[in-house]
Amino acid sequence: MLTIGIIGPLGAALRQLLEFAWLQTRSCAFAIALMSGVAASTLLPGLPVARYDLLVVYGVLLTLLFWLRGWENGRDVGVIAVCHVIGLAFELVKVSLGSWSYPEPAVLKFAGVPLYGGFLYAAVGSYICRAWQLFDLELVRYRPRSSREPGLGLRLRQAEVALHGLEQSGGGGCVGRRGGVVRRGLAGAARGQAAEQQECGHAGVLESAASQGSCPSSFQQGGVEQPQAESALNRGSGRA
Repeated sequence: MLTIGIIGPLGAALRQLLEFAWLQTRSCAFAIALMSGVAASTLLPGLPVARYDLLVVYGVLLTLLFWLRGWENGRDVGVIAVCHVIGLAFELVKVSLGSWSYPEPAVLKFAGVPLYGGFLYAAVGSYICRAWQLFDLELVRYRPRSSREPGLGLRLRQAEVALHGLEQSGGGGCVGRRGGVVRRGLAGAARGQAAEQQECGHAGVLESAASQGSCPSSFQQGGVEQPQAESALNRGSGRA
């Protein structure tokens, strides 16, 4: 190896770095093989079946290969299957919201989402299982019966979906003439929808007034009120 001629702390650190990189590469074996297949499928001309359907078959065969070779056990395959289902559910939500789409035709496609899309998330599950074994990881002082973590994850996912829907509906806030951003995000939209509409309407009035040359003096200089000052001559003539 390259580290044979290196002695001392530097050699030990380099060996540890190379070992870590090799274990990480082994952990990513399923993801590397899957993404390589996805990339190679775009270069294949005249496929007899839809490319998305071919990728589903490829993902299943890849999973069977890893299981038969002993690189993943039955429990790992179960974790990968769960990640596949969760990934498909997430894809259904994101495609329905218009985040992205799968334009190519396919038989194994549901609500615009090809079944192979779940394998992209299954690759993450495979990495976690492999890394857990290869690095000999374990949890210390973990409460296995606690329900806080799944509930928190579910609430975070609901907030993400709700925020995306808010942005798609154009409820992300408005920017008035004075440059102030009016209540962006979920909490602001829930608390101040009426105030936001009023501010946006007020900004429209200011724009209209400015175009007619009758913008109020309070907003002519970027929102800083400019009171009309009287000259000393006018004040003197008024007193006289």
